[in-house]
Amino acid sequence: MTDSPASRSVPPPPTLDDIRASSTASAMPSNEELPSVKLRHHFQAIDNMIRVFAIRPDDKVLFLIDPRLDSRVVDAIDGIAQARGVQPLRFMAPTTQLTDCPEEARALPLHRGARPHADHGGCHAL
Repeated sequence: MTDSPASRSVPPPPTLDDIRASSTASAMPSNEELPSVKLRHHFQAIDNMIRVFAIRPDDKVLFLIDPRLDSRVVDAIDGIAQARGVQPLRFMAPTTQLTDCPEEARALPLHRGARPHADHGGCHAL
């Protein structure tokens, strides 16, 4: 009989359990996230969020929110705004899938002489 690639049987690749049980298992990353890595990722996420929502002290913020929105998102952005001296207002609507800013939201007293943002009908939906 000749020795050819077709005549040789190929063993199945090792499973993850096989690798973990082997003598080289220390080369595998830990399944647990280390507290230092978790902390680093947390602050990276915070910094990214602060850069995305670059609220300035003279900004006026109105949240157009709906009941299904996770309030933690609004609370986080609200915290960024308040850290910069801005007191955001919240306007609850049945849905945020609107093509224009609701009339009731336009009437909110953001500040004297406020003009709606032309590109978004006066609102930035969150």
